[in-house]
Amino acid sequence: MITTTPPAGTIADLWTLDPRSDAARDRYQEYLSLLSSTELQRMHRFVAPQRRRVYVLGHGMARTALSARRQDVAPSDWQLGTAPGGRPTVHGPLAGGRARAEELRLSLSHTDTLVACLVTNAGAGGVDVETVDPGADVPALAGMILTDLERDRLNALPLRAQRVELFRYWTLKEAYGKACGVGLSMPVRRHTFHLGGPAVVVQPPDRDTVARGWSFSQWQPADNQIIAVALRAGSGPIQLSLRQPDRPTNSKPCSQNSAAEQVSATAVRPPIRYRAEQHAA
Repeated sequence: MITTTPPAGTIADLWTLDPRSDAARDRYQEYLSLLSSTELQRMHRFVAPQRRRVYVLGHGMARTALSARRQDVAPSDWQLGTAPGGRPTVHGPLAGGRARAEELRLSLSHTDTLVACLVTNAGAGGVDVETVDPGADVPALAGMILTDLERDRLNALPLRAQRVELFRYWTLKEAYGKACGVGLSMPVRRHTFHLGGPAVVVQPPDRDTVARGWSFSQWQPADNQIIAVALRAGSGPIQLSLRQPDRPTNSKPCSQNSAAEQVSATAVRPPIRYRAEQHAA
């Protein structure tokens, strides 16, 4: 039986991996060997090889990230499901024909150049990564996802800054929607994000005050990439760690007996350009 003593507060690990990197190439076969039959079926539904590749990297990294937090569970033993709306669900290994529910929560996001996985122990969490598209129709997208106040603030910026600012809003809204369990099915044009102060805060519709207890972090690992993380505090403070998989010492897939020992990570600190700490309750 898996037992833990939950720490005070929310502990979140954000794992990222560049699908083009040597680490991704070296991990690919290992991650592929960890996937369940259901995940393999979903992977084969993608026509484009790159889509299949990022799916394998994302789900394989998610399994190793979960086992890094719970080293008594091998990466291949996690039972991953999908909730209504597409949110990943996490269960422990099968016991007596039933999967044991875990405290851990999972959020995934990827582009062709970045895969991200967020693991949290309590509260709600969501991650979104986007590529800043140089060909994006900024006015059209702004009309689809921004509130009137957000659009006015965007239009007040120089034209060259508007594109990046639009994707800042986009990633925050999608990460927030994922943390709420609804993704972009949330009415994004009714939730206003305030980006100019010392903390990013969100104002839900029909409220004069901002939502309490949320923490938003955001940065650019590259000029054309933006990551946003939304976390809702549990009973204490939020701790967010940034991590990347190490390159393995050999190319053999993890066995169930040795998988936990082979899971390793390096704490990383990409250049943080936008960051907001928890807004007090």
